[in-house]
Amino acid sequence: MKEQKMKNLTLKFYKNQERMKLLDCQLKKCYKQTDNLLKKTLSTVIDTNDNSPSLIKHAQKYQRIFKNKITAKDLNQYDIDSLKMVGLV
Repeated sequence: MKEQKMKNLTLKFYKNQERMKLLDCQLKKCYKQTDNLLKKTLSTVIDTNDNSPSLIKHAQKYQRIFKNKITAKDLNQYDIDSLKMVGLV
């Protein structure tokens, strides 16, 4: 029960409008750095043989999405999906 409450609070935090404003600000001020970090992270996940097929598929999905332009909405959904992958939400 306590674990489910924590998961719900975490998900609520990630769906909060203030978080979206924060992500917008991050992308406006540090777009290139964010883009580079995401590309390196996703490439590392895909290129590492130790990762599960579902994790690699997740990384490939977001690699395609982030190929064009990173939006706050996509970045937030990436974070939520990543948390779901490890069972935190």
